[in-house]
Amino acid sequence: MKIRGFILAGGYGTRMQVLSDCKFNRFAVAKPALPIGIRSQVRQQLYLLHLMGIEQAAVAVKFKPESVIEAIGNTSNFTMQVDVFNMNEHQVEDWGAAWTTYRWFSSLAQKPDKMVVLNGDILWDKTLASPFVRAFTSSSALGQIVGCSTPLEQLFGRFGLIQTDLADSGSVRKIKAFLEKPTADRYRAEMGNIANVGIFGLDSNVFVRFANVFGKDFADFASHLFQRGMVEHDLSLEAYIAPPGFYWRDIGTPLDLLQANFDVLNGRIDAGPQGTEVKPGVWIGSEVVIPDQVLQSIRGPMIIADEVEIGRNVQLGPNVIIGRGWKIEDHAKISNSILFPSYYETDMVRLVERGAVVDHCIVAGGTVWGNYQSRNGMLVVAPDLSMAFHGYDFASRIII
Repeated sequence: MKIRGFILAGGYGTRMQVLSDCKFNRFAVAKPALPIGIRSQVRQQLYLLHLMGIEQAAVAVKFKPESVIEAIGNTSNFTMQVDVFNMNEHQVEDWGAAWTTYRWFSSLAQKPDKMVVLNGDILWDKTLASPFVRAFTSSSALGQIVGCSTPLEQLFGRFGLIQTDLADSGSVRKIKAFLEKPTADRYRAEMGNIANVGIFGLDSNVFVRFANVFGKDFADFASHLFQRGMVEHDLSLEAYIAPPGFYWRDIGTPLDLLQANFDVLNGRIDAGPQGTEVKPGVWIGSEVVIPDQVLQSIRGPMIIADEVEIGRNVQLGPNVIIGRGWKIEDHAKISNSILFPSYYETDMVRLVERGAVVDHCIVAGGTVWGNYQSRNGMLVVAPDLSMAFHGYDFASRIII
């Protein structure tokens, strides 16, 4: 059986605000390129496909595609062939996620029997990878969606709702209806509380009827393919119910990004290896220069990625992730923060100057000097960017 993976990484990331807005931030990148622990979001998804045993995958890109390609990095250790499906080459604004998947599938010379499709902006526990792909490949259904019991107050207006047959109680259940991002006034008790996680298994035969169902160049998964296409045409569609305690997070906002990284640091999710653990809770990548005194004094948890240089008497931690390519000068202090890696050849300077203080921050790039601290929330630091943020309505906890 031939299985291929497909990652949807073409979104604009408008909820990431200045972090993904190239009009104001010269360090802006696509949301799937943003870091999760030692990896980018898109590389984390590739890692999970690798754990499923998938040997060929493609990544759909559109906004800031060069940042996503850079974030994918070297995949030789995955034993996986990774291709890029660049929507810009087709001069299209938006096909919708389902039609994008269909266009990619149609472009393949050798069609797979099945495919696993992942949203590029979710973080989920690697322990689900193997059980899900086993359940999906052994099923005769045309589609299988990962669902997770979710408190209604978190579900309303944010996630698709999967209504399953009430007679089913196992981990795989028949889907009766699919409601995209319901509001409280549209909700009925019989709908349950199973949220769509953004992990789909599709049999290639589902696309045999795809064009006949829609007949236009736009279709999303929830309302078009799943509800109008499969449920209403009585095509077999199942939900794979994640076990209790399953971790997943939609990474839509800067605060979501910060919390997801803290969850990786503190072991709330098993996101895979984060480098070499040199002391409990401290992981370091390759080509890191750090004085022994600083290493011994680190307050974990902490992740230091590749090619980082750290000076003398630097105070690090807790809850810090330093991305690839940073230089931290003497006497600097960094805590409760993420320092983004470099993404472009013209954006290689990553410097925290001597004596600088960084606390509760997301640092997008450039040179950090002085005192950047936020005691009541989070500070987004993007040095050297334009300060003309007219039209932005930032949450009160985000300060530029």
